Amino acid sequence: MKKTLNWIPFPFVTVAVFLMMLPSSAKATWTIDGGVRINSYHSYFDFIHIAYANWFLIISAICAILGVFFILYNAFNHKKGKPVLISVLISVFSSAVSMLFFNTVTTVSIIITLLLVISMGFHYLRFRTVIAQKEN
Repeated sequence: MKKTLNWIPFPFVTVAVFLMMLPSSAKATWTIDGGVRINSYHSYFDFIHIAYANWFLIISAICAILGVFFILYNAFNHKKGKPVLISVLISVFSSAVSMLFFNTVTTVSIIITLLLVISMGFHYLRFRTVIAQKEN
């Protein structure tokens, strides 16, 4: 059971990283003269968000990639997985802050956040089973 719980979050975080690469994963709203708003869609990895002071998307993407690497490392070395939980938590928080404060909400960004939250749930489940095994 312990070995399979190491691998369960991997597809969720990996799919979230691939969705972050899509050109429609984040929205930027531009206002031109006369109050006309124009929406443009970009990837989480696009630097146009950084140019307009939205660092949260790139932080979320980098932490999700780190989460994938930590999952692979922990699965092969049977480690506890605390860095995975922290990196995915930072990724979820950064994505949520970007959606709230910079209005980058798209369907893809909501799916990305949900996938990361699901993977955090599996990490919590794994921690509970590890703690229960240690107590017995």
